Amino acid sequence: ITVVRDRIQKFLRMLRNLGSEVIWYDAVTWSGLLDFQNELTEENLPYMKAAGSGLFLNYNWSLAKLRRSQELSVNSTMSTKVFVGIDCFGRGCIGGGGFGTSEALKVILDVNASRPDRPLSVALFAPGWVFEKCDLIKAAGDPIKAFRLLAEMDTKFWSYLSPLICRLRSISRGDSFEIVHKPTLPHLPVIQLPCDLYERYDSDVLFCTTCCSGQGLLPLMPCSPQSEMIMKYGSQ
Repeated sequence: ITVVRDRIQKFLRMLRNLGSEVIWYDAVTWSGLLDFQNELTEENLPYMKAAGSGLFLNYNWSLAKLRRSQELSVNSTMSTKVFVGIDCFGRGCIGGGGFGTSEALKVILDVNASRPDRPLSVALFAPGWVFEKCDLIKAAGDPIKAFRLLAEMDTKFWSYLSPLICRLRSISRGDSFEIVHKPTLPHLPVIQLPCDLYERYDSDVLFCTTCCSGQGLLPLMPCSPQSEMIMKYGSQ
C-alpha cells in the first residue's frame, strides 16, 4: 500500500508541475480502500494536500460530517478547498435533488454561518438533470417548443440556486464575495454574424458561427468554405 500511495502522490505532483488544477475526489482512501468518507478525514486529507487545489466530498454527507470537516481544516484557506458535493439527481443527498437541490445548499450555508472562520465550498454535481428530466414529448417534435421547455425548466432550476450560490463567498467577507476557481476560458469569443446572413442562406437559418461545431437540439450543417456552421429548423 505504501508503494501505491507514493505513486499516486508522485502522479499528482507531476500534474501540478504541468500547471494543472488538481482536485481529489473523496473515494479512494489512504488505507487503500474505495470508501466514500463524505467528509474531510485523515483518510482523504493526505491526497487532498497532494492534489493541492482541493477535495470534492461525496454527496452523502450530514450536518455532523460538515462540522467535523470544518474542525479538521486548520484555517479558512484549507476549508474553502473542501468542496461539499451536491447531487442534482438526489441519490442520497439532502433535498432529493431536482428542484430540491437548494435545500442541500441551505444546509451548507447554515454550517458556514456557524463557523465563518471555516467556510466550506460547494461542488454541484450533474446540473444536466434539467436536460435529462425535461419532458420533451410535449414538444411533439417541434425543436422550438423543445428549446422553450428546456429554457423554462432550466430557468426555474437555477432560480432556486442563484441567490444561494452568491452567498457562499460572502459568509466570511461581509457583503462581497470572491470567486476562487475561475474557468480556463474566462471570456467566450464574440461572433459577428454576417449582415447578409439571410441573403446567403435559407430563411429558416437560426444560428451561424465560425467558432465551433457544438451540440444542441437542432441539426448542425456545414456551409461555406470558411468552415462556418449553421443551425436550421427542421430535420437533417
